[in-house]
Formats: sequence, C-alpha cells, structure tokens
Amino acid sequence: MRPKLTEEQFHPTEEQQNAIDIAAKVARNLLRNPRVSPTQIIGLGHAIMSLERFPNITSGVHVEFGVTLTDGDSDFRETQYMSFLIIESLFELSRGGSVYEKSVGSDSYSNPGWVIDIYDSYNRRIECELWDIENSVKELLTLGAIIRVSDESEIELEDLDDDD
Repeated sequence: MRPKLTEEQFHPTEEQQNAIDIAAKVARNLLRNPRVSPTQIIGLGHAIMSLERFPNITSGVHVEFGVTLTDGDSDFRETQYMSFLIIESLFELSRGGSVYEKSVGSDSYSNPGWVIDIYDSYNRRIECELWDIENSVKELLTLGAIIRVSDESEIELEDLDDDD
C-alpha cells in the first residue's frame, strides 16, 4: 500500500485540476441521463466522490466510466469511445475507436488522452486539448452512444473521515 499523500505533497497544475473538474462534470451529466441504470449511478457516485477529493486519494476506488458509439452494419462499422478511469492515485482520460470493413478487416485507433499519476511526477502526461471533452461526450450521447460504467471499488468509508 502506498503512503497517503496530502495536498502539501502533491500540487496539481491548473490544467490537471481542470481535467479532474471536467471528468466530474461529465460524470454528473451522465447521472442526469434517463438511460443510466441504478448500478451505473453507484459507480458514477464513486467516481464523483473520488474526483471531488482530488488530490487526496480515495483508497479502494476503481471506476471507469464513459460513452461508446457504434454505427454501421455487418459490412462496415465504426466505433468511437471516450472513457475516464480512476484507480486510487491514477486518473486517465482515453479516447479512440475502431473501424471495421468486411473486405479489409478492422483497425483500432487512439486519440490523445490525459494521465495523472500523483505518485509519478514524470508520468503526468498532457496530450489532449480539454476544451472539447464535455461537448464531445454530449455529441456522442445525442448520436445514440451507450453509457458505460464499470465499478470495482471497495471504498472504506472510515478512510474518508481523515480528510478533515
């Protein structure tokens, strides 16, 4: 188990904090979607709680949420996704997709994303522009994207009391 970090030990940059805030906004917007299931609500709640506590670590959190849009048929199909991952000290934004054409096969691609690992100052990668993330998620949902939430969290509520 890694030692607990405090705000004095990790100072997020303005852009890092902005990335975290955008992820929390996206999670809140997904909560408002009528297609979100009760189980997904719990996972999104874990994600929001963890994001709001940043840079404090939420021990036991392990949530991935986002949207996936697939369009096409058995001859040609395109998939796009945007995903947010929170595992204790790690935050990651992934974007990408795949294209399938029956006569050619399939090809996957990744777009620039974002990574913050508060234990590894050299691993804090800034790759994508954050200004369009919220709108991109809204656009994918408008086009019929599926909301995906995977929650394997085992959060100890007693640990959360130490923040004060």
